Amino acid sequence: MSKNNIVLRKFLPPDADKLAQTLRAEDRRELAASHPGREPSILIDSFAQVSRCAFTLLHQGKVAAVCGLVAPCLLGVRAQVWLLTGGEVEEIPKSFFACMRGLVVHFSGEYPELFVWVDSRYARALRLVGRLNFTAGRILMASGVTFIEFIFRRKKNGRSY
Repeated sequence: MSKNNIVLRKFLPPDADKLAQTLRAEDRRELAASHPGREPSILIDSFAQVSRCAFTLLHQGKVAAVCGLVAPCLLGVRAQVWLLTGGEVEEIPKSFFACMRGLVVHFSGEYPELFVWVDSRYARALRLVGRLNFTAGRILMASGVTFIEFIFRRKKNGRSY
């Protein structure tokens, strides 16, 4: 996908280092709470490696975000979505949202239920999952920080199930 200098393509290992250099402060804080003592670039790469698929969003050739889908089994009904963003997404808020909405539709075509864990302090991420029609689920504490599970269920006959 390419429009207005925006490209969504398969994740490449160098993308991890590029995104780590420009991670939003909130993403960096979320990673520090969920994976204490680990370097962001190593985490991004390891997330991509365990993902069934991982994508990089580029804006004017710069890595703006990396996301992926982790599935416990190929033919399962539930999979975890992960997303990390750099400062570049600030330049393309509408395109970023449209791209994430498209990926949720794509991912939900393979798995009827998607979930994502969000640091409760990360207001922008909370707004994003809400706009993408995820609903709040369980709460988990990690490193003294509250994480909220958000769930998206594929629509069946126009309704969520």
